[in-house]
Parts: sequence; structure tokens; C-alpha cells
Amino acid sequence: MSTSIKKWIIVLFVIQLIIKLILSTSPYSSFDEREYIEFKNKTNAVPERGFLLEFLSYLFPSLLTGRIFVAIFSSFVVFLLPFVKDNIVSKNKLLFTSLIVFNPLFLKLSSMYLTDAIFFTFVVIFVYLKSKKMENKASLISCISILIRFEGLLLVLINFIDLILKKDKKNILIQFILLICFIPVIFKGFELYLTAHLKTTPEAPYLYYLITPFMIQGLLLVFLPYALIKQFGKNRIIDLIFVSFIFFYLVFHIGGTFADRFRYVLPTILPSAYYISGIVRRKLKSIVVIFLIFNLLLLLPLYDYRLFREYIKELMSEYHLFFKMKLF
Repeated sequence: MSTSIKKWIIVLFVIQLIIKLILSTSPYSSFDEREYIEFKNKTNAVPERGFLLEFLSYLFPSLLTGRIFVAIFSSFVVFLLPFVKDNIVSKNKLLFTSLIVFNPLFLKLSSMYLTDAIFFTFVVIFVYLKSKKMENKASLISCISILIRFEGLLLVLINFIDLILKKDKKNILIQFILLICFIPVIFKGFELYLTAHLKTTPEAPYLYYLITPFMIQGLLLVFLPYALIKQFGKNRIIDLIFVSFIFFYLVFHIGGTFADRFRYVLPTILPSAYYISGIVRRKLKSIVVIFLIFNLLLLLPLYDYRLFREYIKELMSEYHLFFKMKLF
């Protein structure tokens, strides 16, 4: 890799970290953030959203220190994404990385004391290790990710599917053994997690999960349908991540709010960036970059997330009512 690209990677790291630190000063705090802060004061609590961040609540007892930790930790994806071993990524290292790290939703969630950005970082690590054929390490990361969010089981499933298709019996056995080691730790929490979400009354039909991965791309939405058609099937791991994180929530009815639905499909920004990078040529690249820059304007309403969330909720409710009247 050339020296100029390495310098640009450092520039991207600094810029997106500064943005995250600014966003971390937002006066809005979510229910989950307050729960993490209060977790250490609970005597009989059982983690329902992942064990690792619950543990971190002891290390970072204040909202601001927790947000700063998440912002810094999630920023290191900049040093992994350009090195994912793939033909499409190798041709568009900086664009592929920028489409992910400057996604407004990723920037906002990386500035909040939540599990989403940390989990996404582990998804990136998993993809990086798989691309480098470090199967044992990828298997370990997939299991560790379960401690952050229980959707980490999807990474385990994706790894199993990939190894089975490769007929890699040795690494299938290693992944199975690792999963068994983690089962006693995750079983109760995963049970409570599913129970809590299945009881949630949804604000909109779960079919909205099918369009949410497109919506979180902001203005870049215009490129994604064509990119998906042209590039789907080029990378098995990328494709499995895109499909699994949509249909997992669709099938199990996880989450009942618009805000949750945006958060839960955050890992799909990685395959979305991959697909868009795959269709970019010299002239189109300039247009994509312009759209990406304008996309960052979404950070203005995202600073005070409460107002933005209410606006999206009202907008989606109107769309839901419109389509319901048209259909019925």
C-alpha cells in the first residue's frame, strides 16, 4: 500500500473521531444509555443486551466517559477496512472505508454509550479475519461478539455456513467447540433478550426491515438498488451479513420501535458500502463522494437525537397509513 493511502487513512481516522467526540456531547441520552450507567447499582440484574458493555459500566461510570470509549474503540475500523482482502475493496480502499465510517447513523451510534458501534467493530474484525483466511481467530471473534450483542450468533452461523461450503472439517469442529464454551455464559441472557423483544408492540409492520438497510444510507440510497443487483454474489461473507441481519429481525420480530429498527440493521452498512464501491468508476466516484459529503448534513438533526427520532417516527407513520389505505 502506498504511503499516500496510509496518510489518507490516518486523516480519515482523525476526522471521524473528532466528529464522534463532538456528537458525544449531545444532551440527549437514550433509555439504554441510562440503564448501562445504572447497571452497577442493581443487585439482581441479569444482562439482556450483552454482557460486555454491562461490565464496562463499572469501568466507565459516567455517560461522557462511556461515550468517549465507544467513539475511540469504534474508530479503529478505519485501520481494518482498507485491508480487507477482496478485489473490489483493493480497487476502492478509501471510498469503501469512507462510505462506512462517515455513515451518519454509524457516527451517531459511535458517539452513544450503546452496544451497536462496538458490535459493528467486531463484525468488521470478523470480515477482515475471514478475508485473510484466519479461520480460528474469526471463529473466536464470532463467539466473543455474542457477549456484546446476542446477534453475534449470526456471525457464528455465517461462519458455520462458510466453513461447511468450504468443507473445512477442522475449523468447523473448532467453531463448534468454541460455541459450546460460550453457551453457559449466554444462554440465560439470550432467553431474556428474545422474550423481552417478542413482547414488544411494533410501531410499524416488520416488513419495514426490508427497506431500512436502504434508508440508513441516506442520499446514497439512489445507488444501492443497482449496486445490489450487480454486486450481490461476489463475496459470500458480505452477502450473508446483508441477508442475515435483515431476516433475523424480520423472522423473530425483534424490536418494536423505528429507532431500534435503524440500529439493528447497522451491520448492513458494510455490505452496502461494498456493493456501491463495486459499481463505482472514475466519473461516478466523484458523484458518490459528493453525495457522501451532503449525507453528512444529517448529523445536524442527529445531534439532538430525540427530535430526529420523533420526526422519523411521524414520517414513517404517515407512510404506513398511506400504504395501508392504498392496499385496503
